[in-house]
Amino acid sequence: MFKYSYLKQTKIDNEDIYDAENNYVLNYKRKATFEIIFDIYDKLINDLKAQLKEKKDELSNDKTKYNGISEFLKNAGINDFSESEKVKYKINQEISELKNRLSIIKNKSFEDIDNTLVKELNSVIAKDKLNVLKLEKQLNDQNDYINKLILLSNQYDKEIEKLDAAIMGINLINKYDYLYCPNCMKPLSKHTNTDCQICGKTMDEVVENIALLRAERISNVKKRNEIDKHIREQELKEETIENEIKKLSQVLSKNNRILSELTEQFINPYVEEIGLINLKIGEHYKELDELKKNLDFIKELNRLTLLLVQKQKEVDALDTKIKTKKSSSDKDEVLIGLSSTFSNILKSFKFPKLSDSFINKNNYLPYVRGKKYNDIGSLGAVTLITMAYYLSILLESKSEDLNHLNLLMIDTPRKNLGSSSKEKDFQDDEIYHAVIRYLIQVCEDNDDDLQLIIVNNGYPDFLPNDNLVAEFSSNGKVGLIDDI
Repeated sequence: MFKYSYLKQTKIDNEDIYDAENNYVLNYKRKATFEIIFDIYDKLINDLKAQLKEKKDELSNDKTKYNGISEFLKNAGINDFSESEKVKYKINQEISELKNRLSIIKNKSFEDIDNTLVKELNSVIAKDKLNVLKLEKQLNDQNDYINKLILLSNQYDKEIEKLDAAIMGINLINKYDYLYCPNCMKPLSKHTNTDCQICGKTMDEVVENIALLRAERISNVKKRNEIDKHIREQELKEETIENEIKKLSQVLSKNNRILSELTEQFINPYVEEIGLINLKIGEHYKELDELKKNLDFIKELNRLTLLLVQKQKEVDALDTKIKTKKSSSDKDEVLIGLSSTFSNILKSFKFPKLSDSFINKNNYLPYVRGKKYNDIGSLGAVTLITMAYYLSILLESKSEDLNHLNLLMIDTPRKNLGSSSKEKDFQDDEIYHAVIRYLIQVCEDNDDDLQLIIVNNGYPDFLPNDNLVAEFSSNGKVGLIDDI
């Protein structure tokens, strides 16, 4: 859109419009920008209609899902999320009570056991379990540490491989005799007589490089070997921990078996009750699983309810937007208004022999005397036409509902007018003065709506001082930058 806010007169007319005539890409962009400025959305309406159809299809599919879930919940007798939550809370309470009862029975069974050995075994088993947990954590930490050491060792291996390749590459290159230098492509006979066959360099630097690479390789191999040695030590430590865990687990298993044999006779009286409680707990968990599924259906139904509301809003918004766009900017009406403004501006400019001036509805370009602006054959005419064209677009699109920047910069409006014109019809300075008077009037009438920035060599005496922003001299003593 900036291109519609800058009129450059260094050539016949604005370069962007002129070049677009024979360039499809520029022409396509110019026309699209013109339509955006004036809210001419013929193509957009079709796109919006396609979006509307897509949204309606999505809405229809979601309604089908909603109706299916709603019917399922109705048949299952589930109508309320809060009611299901209350049932869930009640079931969890019953499970908690049953677990408490189970714990009391188990504790009572152990209280009935008047056996010192059982109490000691319980203490030993608890202590062994804690030790196993500590050893397992220690084993995991040890395993992580070994993995990090292995990664570091692999990195050194890679570095050693790179150094081997570099050393081998230098040796391979220097075992060949070259007739021509690979660097400058001159015969080697033209180089000075030295040890190397390439570019006349001595072998000292090559030998030095190989020595450095080999020294670095020896250092890396030494570090890698030290790490490998450390890895083997840590692996032995890991194996020791594993053995300790294995031995402790065997002792723990043995003690658990002994404890089970000692306490079996005391637990037997409670076996039946424990079994019944576990059965009830299992039934309650099954009820919770079913309830969870129902709650998931209710959540999905609620989600679909919100989604349907949102999608209905999107459909309504698209429908409204299509109706608004259809009535907002009629292409023919826009071009009629533009053509009228364009013609009136040319009249204000005192365009010689003005007739049949309009904006073409196919390419959106200005025509005067029935010809396209750059086919008239007059440089002065093109200057006036392009200025009138850009001004008409600015004035017709200054509304808040349209999309112009409300800014127009004109570079050298006097070009090809007055004394600088080679055409008799455009040599009258009154034409240039008419242009300036019109620009002044535009600023007065639209002071709060738009901005005009005019750059020109000189200006008429009647130009108000308020309209003069900055000036500079041709000799360079007074500069625009210095003034501002």
